[in-house]
Amino acid sequence: MDNDGFIIKIRKMKKIYSIGRISVPALKGIDLDIKSGELIAVMGPSGSGKSTLMNIIGVLDTPTSGSYFLDGVDVGKVKDNELAVIRNKKIGFVFQTFNLLSRVNLFGNVELPLIYSRERLRDKKQKILEAIDSVGLTDWIRHKPNELSGGEKQRVAIARALVNQPSIILADEPTGNLDSRTGEEIMGIFQRLNREGKTIVVVTHEMAIARHTRRIIFLKDGRISGQEMVGNQLSAEEILEKMPKLDDVI
Repeated sequence: MDNDGFIIKIRKMKKIYSIGRISVPALKGIDLDIKSGELIAVMGPSGSGKSTLMNIIGVLDTPTSGSYFLDGVDVGKVKDNELAVIRNKKIGFVFQTFNLLSRVNLFGNVELPLIYSRERLRDKKQKILEAIDSVGLTDWIRHKPNELSGGEKQRVAIARALVNQPSIILADEPTGNLDSRTGEEIMGIFQRLNREGKTIVVVTHEMAIARHTRRIIFLKDGRISGQEMVGNQLSAEEILEKMPKLDDVI
């Protein structure tokens, strides 16, 4: 299938989980197109299928039926060893809980996706340094996660997602463990990365966070129940300016 400018094309996708003799449908026929360079949010109540959809887009799970084309490639026809390469090279993951190694410093955590890479050591180091610099943590490069704030930990996680220079970033509740101001700052990083050409999909339950994207996809009971274009997208900087200062609320 020609991608026609769409980096993700999903057709009639269903996912059914079997628990003993019970079948639990998680996705009930999803059709979704995402253009290269889009910044979108996926919203829905618990059990709506958000995580299942994200796992399939991220090639961490496979659909029961339907098709998924990633950058023109039919993922359903790709061998397992090739899927691992796709995950590592095309997709960067950011999670709510950061998933950092506590005993490894910032440099080592960002290095993880490159461990099995056959690139020259000098090239690996350059990638790591560039990814760390892109999230503003160069001065913290030798610090360990327990020496960082929640927002700084999430910046490390974003740097790790960027280190292989993927075309897609999948962020699952990336601001869920952060206060509102820090969450706005993290969304500012995603907005900048999007302006630089990254396709970014954010799963969130917060409308204030979804408003930082350009399109919101709503899921309900395993189906897309609607979508909304974000007409007056505010930057994270603009949101922060509108938020009350600490002195104003004490």
